[in-house]
Amino acid sequence: MDIIGQIKAKFEEITADLGYELVELSSVRLGGHTVVRAFLYKPGGVNIRDCKIVSRAYSDYLDLENPISGEYRLEVSSLGLDRPLKTPADFKRRIGEELKVELTPNSNSENVVTGELIDTDDIGIVLKIEDDRKHFAYENIVKAKIIY
Repeated sequence: MDIIGQIKAKFEEITADLGYELVELSSVRLGGHTVVRAFLYKPGGVNIRDCKIVSRAYSDYLDLENPISGEYRLEVSSLGLDRPLKTPADFKRRIGEELKVELTPNSNSENVVTGELIDTDDIGIVLKIEDDRKHFAYENIVKAKIIY
């Protein structure tokens, strides 16, 4: 099992206990040390103070259990507004937000639509576009981002 597999479950537990959601965890080797990157979410947004709280808790666990051999650097940050929405969970977190959605050719009369994300389900999303509600299947979404 890789480093991320070893620590992900514990990080998810720590994150949930602190009132956040661990959305993504990755690692990469750079210059002889491992960089562990964690991206957080909470309703209303994640700020620097939130990142410090979670980072301290992660560091305490890593220092105590020592699952990473050698030197490492831990980076904890928010998802950020520019992060593309990829998974059903990404979309669910952003209900109520204005989105710009790029669709596969021929999946809609338009290839790019903008509207308020008002719902999600197992197969797609519902956008309010002007006075209409339109459903778009995840399989037809090429790219989606928050408009801010």
